[in-house]
Amino acid sequence: MTKTKEAPLPTLIDEHLEKSILGAVLLGTGLWCPCCEDDFKLTFHQSIWRAMCEIRKAGGTPALDSVVAQLSAGGPLSDEDIAYVSSLIDGVVPQTTSTLNTMADTLRELSVRLEILKAADADSRKLCDRSENITLLLERRRAADERLCERLRRPRLDGEVVDGAELLEDLVAWYRKYVRVAEDEYVVLAVWVLHCHTFKCFNRTPYIHVCSATNQCGKTQLLEISELVVPGGLLVSSTTSSVLARAIDQFHPVLLIDEFDQLRAGDKDLFAAVLATINSGYKKSGYRLVNEPRKGEEWRPKKLSTYSPKMIAGISSLPPATHSRCIPITMERMLPGDRVAEIDEFVTEPEARQLSERAERWAAANKEQLRLLRPDAPPELGHRQREVSRPLFAIGDLVGGVWPERIRSAVIRLFADRDAAPSNDIKIELLHDIKQVFGDRDRMASKELSEELAKLEDRPWAAWGKAHKPITQTQVAQLLVDFKVVSGSVRIGDKTPKGYYARQFESVWRRYPTHTPDLAATPPQPAYSLNETHISSRNTDQSVAAEKCKKTASLLSCGGVAAKQPVDGQGWLEGML
Repeated sequence: MTKTKEAPLPTLIDEHLEKSILGAVLLGTGLWCPCCEDDFKLTFHQSIWRAMCEIRKAGGTPALDSVVAQLSAGGPLSDEDIAYVSSLIDGVVPQTTSTLNTMADTLRELSVRLEILKAADADSRKLCDRSENITLLLERRRAADERLCERLRRPRLDGEVVDGAELLEDLVAWYRKYVRVAEDEYVVLAVWVLHCHTFKCFNRTPYIHVCSATNQCGKTQLLEISELVVPGGLLVSSTTSSVLARAIDQFHPVLLIDEFDQLRAGDKDLFAAVLATINSGYKKSGYRLVNEPRKGEEWRPKKLSTYSPKMIAGISSLPPATHSRCIPITMERMLPGDRVAEIDEFVTEPEARQLSERAERWAAANKEQLRLLRPDAPPELGHRQREVSRPLFAIGDLVGGVWPERIRSAVIRLFADRDAAPSNDIKIELLHDIKQVFGDRDRMASKELSEELAKLEDRPWAAWGKAHKPITQTQVAQLLVDFKVVSGSVRIGDKTPKGYYARQFESVWRRYPTHTPDLAATPPQPAYSLNETHISSRNTDQSVAAEKCKKTASLLSCGGVAAKQPVDGQGWLEGML
């Protein structure tokens, strides 16, 4: 093996620093630092660091003898190479973890500086070539800059393997400690947090909708503890559409929106603009078009990316388009005697930081695999539900064990509970109320149909519209026209009034179901006391992960949540008119 310098800028290659870091680890004291192979610029130093990482992955401690043996496994070493490895520990003073981390930070910064200079040199040559597409050059430069910034912000601990299953169990325990929801919802929240650390690997991101029937159910606390464990969390309760769009475009934060119902009740133009930003942002290609002034020029349109994970909390229901992009998390007030831990910055933040750092390491080690995964989605889910849930299924599949079945079962049941309630789309509710009114009849007059609809109990047709009067046949026709169901002359006895044939509805009744197939309901989940909730670690006798993994996948299919309260969809229709 040769010890060649690969870069043409030796001023940014600190050979002494590289040798000092390697020597400190080679002492065999178990000391480690957040470096990666690319941080080292000497070829032989890269090989030595790679050997150290392999030893740590196998559960060993890098030391002189073990590193030489690992290097020899890739091919015989010369006496010169062995002597060089041995010389790395000559005169080395044992370092503290803090000092070694500072040395690693310096080495990483030098490496990034060198890569920037190399890229700038390559870009300058391409810019002189007029055949090069300037837009593509800028996009590649921006993507490269993002990768370098991420490398500076998030040190990659190549030698430390994070167990994904254990991490997810610890995230479940974290949420169980601070909020009270059903078991399926703990599962979805844990996987969603890991997805937030990897969302750029996917073309879609599922939103989380946290809702409750009233206040003081723990929604804000759920958002606050989520902000601590997701990367770049941004918790907002009021904003403007322009600030929101620019913040997402620049930072791609995990957006946590509290008190969404108050935003809806405010300025309608603002709400519509914010809603458009949210609705487009579940796709990586989503953007908002804005006008921006250019110096010495007229205003010009610009695309602002709206893609980022989002958690939306509020009391009211969501508009249908936003609703379809969300996985529901329903919260209720706790029972008397039940309690959760309060947020204490001296306790909560260190716990969150540990979880977040482990999630970052897991994400760094698995991003490339996640990009390649194409997970299957359960047939019980609808098209949009499958679309937004696939990132969670990909993470479950990669973690393995019980998690592929566990996350799919949880998502199916949460969507099933939500879909069992009346649809937010009042037109779909009308279709199925018409089916109930028709019964076995093959035709009905329009007037009779509207009168029968108004007689249905617990339905909006008896007090329809702003006038709160029984729905008329004209109003029914207006709601049906988008389904291409149009009234015409029907023969009823010796009369031919305007009306409908049942066969006109057969296709739309099948295409727009209001209920999913019945799934096994779950018994209510037990309330956990604070003494039963722990973040698992290697120091505990038995981790939550080990305990959970003893359960079979078949047992996971019997947990669920209680049916939610019906939602009246008429309010959304009126709000949009």
